[in-house]
Amino acid sequence: MITTILAIAVVAPTAYLVELRFQRLRSTVEFLTILPFVIPPIILAWAVQRVRHQFSGQPAQFGLGAGPSLWRYFVLTLPFVFRAIDNALRAVDVKMLSEASASLGASPTRTFLQVIVPSISLGLVSGALLAFTTAMGEFTLAALLGYPTFPVYLLTSTVTRRI
Repeated sequence: MITTILAIAVVAPTAYLVELRFQRLRSTVEFLTILPFVIPPIILAWAVQRVRHQFSGQPAQFGLGAGPSLWRYFVLTLPFVFRAIDNALRAVDVKMLSEASASLGASPTRTFLQVIVPSISLGLVSGALLAFTTAMGEFTLAALLGYPTFPVYLLTSTVTRRI
């Protein structure tokens, strides 16, 4: 849940600013959001363990019980959330809505929260659902970093209660 909330809170304003003011950065932001598709979770887990070893002195092995990390799942869900929100922003005339809101005296923050967010609410919901299901269903990263995944946890807790 925290990953989903963080992804929406970070990606929505970023996508809005890219759409409204920083059009030249669109290709860079799209490239950065595609990287998690290019870099598989196995490589991400290996990199996390190597960085952990470098900074903490812990051995760089898989299965150490590193625990779930909000940032690891944020990186994995980033492409899904960005695409959903970006598509919703492209469907709405963001520039016209922002200019109309500014001409009526609204601040940029108020414009974003009271004009743009309701206009792209379907994109926000679909991005949140994609982020949540991706984080819950991710097996590789969790298994390689040594903690039980959500389905395994559910099975284990159910079996333990029956015994």
